[in-house]
Amino acid sequence: QGGNLANAVAVWGRVLEEKMKVLGVHVECAGTLSNLATAYCDVREEESAIQMLEAAMTIVEDDLGRDNALYAKLLNNLGGVYLSLSRYEEALDATRTAVIIQEGVGGHADITAQQMRSTLTAIME
Repeated sequence: QGGNLANAVAVWGRVLEEKMKVLGVHVECAGTLSNLATAYCDVREEESAIQMLEAAMTIVEDDLGRDNALYAKLLNNLGGVYLSLSRYEEALDATRTAVIIQEGVGGHADITAQQMRSTLTAIME
């Protein structure tokens, strides 16, 4: 399975490279960066995952601002990576901010906000 996981990193890296060639730095690349971050987490390269998520967040912020569901999702994912590294304060800050943004976008009853609040509760325990 390790070979397949490492292959996923290479595949997502190529997808990102091709998108960047065609689109340049574009919000469409943020999803690919997020997928690449997931692949890095799968091979236990969390620091690389953090870099990918931060790059994705910068692209989204520059194009759409921070008050949107995509930014909240990326921030929540970043919190998850921090949590996997036992960086609890950073995980808490990222996830708390993601919840606030998501609630602002979708309301308190929004299912994504509810899921994020569950993650936040788990971090605080």
